[in-house]
Amino acid sequence: MESLLYIGIYQSLFTMLFLLFKNSKASSDYIIVFWMPLLVLPMLLRLFSPENLNISLWGLDSINCYPATYGPLLWLYTRSLTNEVQTLSFRDLVHSLPFVILALLQILAPEKNQIPSLDGVSIDAFYLPNVILSDIPLFCYSLATLWHLVKHQRNMLNHYSYLSNMITLKWLQVLTIGFILSFLIPIFAPVLQLPSLLHTHGFTFVSLILMLSFFSMKQPRLLFPQSELQNFDPSDVPTSEYFDTSVAPSQEALIQLESNPATLKHETKEKVSDDQNQSEKYKNSGLNQQQSHRYLQRIVTHMNDNKSYLDANLTLDKLSNQLKMPRHYLTQVLNEQLDKNFHQFINEYRINTVKEWMMSQGGQEMTLLDIAYESGFNSKSTFNTVFKRLTEMTPSQYRKKLD
Repeated sequence: MESLLYIGIYQSLFTMLFLLFKNSKASSDYIIVFWMPLLVLPMLLRLFSPENLNISLWGLDSINCYPATYGPLLWLYTRSLTNEVQTLSFRDLVHSLPFVILALLQILAPEKNQIPSLDGVSIDAFYLPNVILSDIPLFCYSLATLWHLVKHQRNMLNHYSYLSNMITLKWLQVLTIGFILSFLIPIFAPVLQLPSLLHTHGFTFVSLILMLSFFSMKQPRLLFPQSELQNFDPSDVPTSEYFDTSVAPSQEALIQLESNPATLKHETKEKVSDDQNQSEKYKNSGLNQQQSHRYLQRIVTHMNDNKSYLDANLTLDKLSNQLKMPRHYLTQVLNEQLDKNFHQFINEYRINTVKEWMMSQGGQEMTLLDIAYESGFNSKSTFNTVFKRLTEMTPSQYRKKLD
């Protein structure tokens, strides 16, 4: 157990120093720098306790409610990664109230009296306040974090043509679930009279620290800076260089759309309500139906002529800059006109390219993975998932069918 404490302490301090001296720091980095000492303190208390090194921590051992900060910090860290919190404010300090209350109770209490329970087993006098002000808030913050991450993952489909754990923050989902389980163990172990469960708590806690340390140092920024075209007037869309000024796309663009069935929006009765929802969602966007059709023609022409989808790292910002089109208009056109998010739109072009490679003479001598990379995919798992979703067959099955 003592070795686990050393590992957790050293890793936390290393992560804190690594992020503290990082050249370009985001608000999420500052949160981790602040969080790491609070993760270390409970381990130091255990390590320096009379049962181990028996060293005094200058009064810090009178406070053991540091876990009351973990829920709020997890919530703030998640929101900072998803760009909902760019700078911390005094208003965020309200999340520290449970910790402050618990700390004051523990400092002002003359001693930690033991309260006998109904079965005669003594429990700590702060057991109930800890559950109310630490464990329950942690559980609530964790649930809020999980729900926020689900919304974030949906949002990423409108920003990235490729997805990874660092973009979807799935690692943070696993970490959040781990925090929930980690702090449910001390609550239910005494209730269920399973003291052996408590022996797993230290290992679980140190594992979570190692996971948070590793991914927080590796996590890139997921910022979506305001487009320089934010104040772009849709009526300023050029009308001669790219397309006609008619309400509907030109005949050439329609032919291009028909040659790429993956981009067509299939009209069904079920889509009527979806269309109404989309109209409600974008009613204040300033983009009317005529301009939306013209944008659609421009997007399709650009995709067919420039094949931007072959860029494995293509993002919404990249494509909007190529088109000189505000990104929120690009998203709106894809949602309204094609009923697709950015991720679907780009990857359907890539799948069509894969099919063309499979049917070509040169493609028959290439592996499926080589074809996927040539078509703009940068992940085998993403390629297989998207291909099966669109064709209801695996790439291997589709290739055998062609043979």
